[in-house]
Amino acid sequence: MPSLIVVAGCNGSGNSTYSKAISPDNITPFDYDQVFLNIYHNLLEIDIKDEMAHAKSRAELLFQVEQSIKNRIDFCYETNFNSTPMYWPDRFKMAGYDLTLIYF
Repeated sequence: MPSLIVVAGCNGSGNSTYSKAISPDNITPFDYDQVFLNIYHNLLEIDIKDEMAHAKSRAELLFQVEQSIKNRIDFCYETNFNSTPMYWPDRFKMAGYDLTLIYF
């Protein structure tokens, strides 16, 4: 059975620092903040740059989630549970995944 690993905690609590170390070798944790920054820094300086970077980051997360579920492979993501905290865990659970929550 595939697994979902959720690395959660307040901003600055160590999610990004420790998520790679505590995840199995075959999983690269999805770090929304890092994905956002990479996209943000590659966009032109326009008024909606922030919104565009968030939209592209969410699209990348959705793509990776869908691919993981479709291929029944393990997935890990970092979160501070700022909005809809159970959306992704519920989605993976409905797909038959085991859930592991690590909270800092």
